[in-house]
Amino acid sequence: MNEFHFLRPSVFYALIPCLLFFILRWRVKTNTSAWHRICDHHLIKSLLISQSTKSIKWMGILGLMWLVSIIALAGPTWEKIPRPVFKKQHALVITLDVSPSMLAQDVKPDRITRARYKVIDLLKQWPDGQVALVVFAGEGYTVTPLTDDIKTIENMLPEISPYIMPEYGANIAAGLKQAEKLIKNANQTDASIILITDSEANASTLETAEKLKAQGITVSVLGIGTKKGAPIPTPQGYLKNRSGSVITSRLNTRNLKELASQGGGEYLTYTSNTDDIKQLLTQQHFSALGASPSKSKANVNVWLDFGRYFMLFLLPLCLLLFRKGWLNSEC
Repeated sequence: MNEFHFLRPSVFYALIPCLLFFILRWRVKTNTSAWHRICDHHLIKSLLISQSTKSIKWMGILGLMWLVSIIALAGPTWEKIPRPVFKKQHALVITLDVSPSMLAQDVKPDRITRARYKVIDLLKQWPDGQVALVVFAGEGYTVTPLTDDIKTIENMLPEISPYIMPEYGANIAAGLKQAEKLIKNANQTDASIILITDSEANASTLETAEKLKAQGITVSVLGIGTKKGAPIPTPQGYLKNRSGSVITSRLNTRNLKELASQGGGEYLTYTSNTDDIKQLLTQQHFSALGASPSKSKANVNVWLDFGRYFMLFLLPLCLLLFRKGWLNSEC
């Protein structure tokens, strides 16, 4: 009994209206009337009808029932019991490209804004399991490690842009390696990577994706942009090459399809609706390598709520209310 406490102690605030009711009731019953001011004290008892004894009993039973009900609802407890909990263990690392080309405006308002929206769509439709966010430009960086709290990732997204990156570039391999590092540090054996990018994969990137596939980590790709492409805006104008020509960033779907194939995943091009996200999160995607979402069983100790047993004390009190004349007595 040293551990006796209430699971929901705030329920005791419900005693306040009960107490106020009985105080007001008592004041009405005991309030002196005009007869007390004009009649002698020894005559007043014979002139006025005294408070009914049944009424006092009825009020007492009502108050006791209220008190017992509040105690039951507050959840008295003093014992813990083990309870099995099943938790999906499949992990997802969203790897987001924040290279300068993501500022191109062939999709409105620009690629990076649309990519952020796609990350939010992924988080909303992701089933139970841990999620992490990695960004990359010249190097890969962890925004959030694997976590069940998707709100943390959503709160970080608005600040992510190419302007905050310490090193420019489009090193997809660095982003994939950073995602791999997070998965290994979390001891995850069932994981996937979804790469959101507009960049091209070089030989090093394809090799990295193939190694991830060998470890059971699938790499799927969501391409942001269009084949027609668009120039890359900068604070000084559009990005130019050494000869002074404006650089046009185009989405190389063939290259990114090869990357997804090397990683054992799927390639999809950005759509304005959520069809691309739904397809990426299908059961077929995760079972491509026999890595379907798994569940782990664990026991957690939870406090046993004994409030339901206190409700048994209300039964004899309720029976008293069925006695003839009690409910019709003066209240």
